[in-house]
Amino acid sequence: MIKRIILDEDNTLIPWHNEYINSYGYALDELGIEHTDKDIYDIDDAVDKYEQYFNMYDRKKMNDFVNERVNIDLPDNFIDIAIKYLAKCYKEEDKSISKVLEYLSSKYELVVLSNWFRENQESRLKDLGLDKYFTDMVFTDEVLNKPNKEAFIKACADKSPDECIMVGDNFDVDIIGAVNAGIKAILIDPNDKYEYENKIKNINELEELL
Repeated sequence: MIKRIILDEDNTLIPWHNEYINSYGYALDELGIEHTDKDIYDIDDAVDKYEQYFNMYDRKKMNDFVNERVNIDLPDNFIDIAIKYLAKCYKEEDKSISKVLEYLSSKYELVVLSNWFRENQESRLKDLGLDKYFTDMVFTDEVLNKPNKEAFIKACADKSPDECIMVGDNFDVDIIGAVNAGIKAILIDPNDKYEYENKIKNINELEELL
C-alpha cells in the first residue's frame, strides 16, 4: 500500500523554461562582469554537467567546476549570487498544481526530492505557496544525488520502499534510480519520448491515477 509520494521538482512540480538561464546573466551583471550570450550558455552547460563529476551539490566545488569551463573569470561567490536569481525561476501559473497537491496530501505523505540546493528549491515552493503540502524535502546538498540509492532511501524516511512511489520527468535519474532502490515510479513524459508502461503527460493526471 502506497503511503508516501516522492516528487521531483524541476519539470515535475515547477516547469523549467529556457529563459531561466538568464539568471546567470543577472548574476554576472550584479558582479559587474562583462559577458556574451555564449558565456551564459557555457555556464549553463557547465552547471548541467556538474552531476557527471560530483555526487553531491557543493557551492564551492560547483563554482570551481564552472570557472574551469568558461572563458571569463568568476569570483568565488558567483554560484551564491546565481542561486539568488534562480530561486525566482517560476511563474504565477505554476500555482495551479495546488489542487492536485491538496488532493494527494489528503491521502499520502508528500516529499520533494530534488538534485539541487535547498535554499533555491525550497524558496521557489514557498513563494508559490506549495511548501505546505509537503511533510519533508530532500535536496542533494545534504544527500547523494539521484540516481544514487541513498537519495531515494532518505526520501522514504520511516516508510519502506514498497510503501513509496517516485514521480519525475527524468527517466534515467528519477525513474531508473527509484526502481533500483526498490521504489515504484511514475514517469512524466509529455512528449511520449519513452517506452515505459507507468507514465503520464503531466502531474495533474495523478489525481485520477492515485
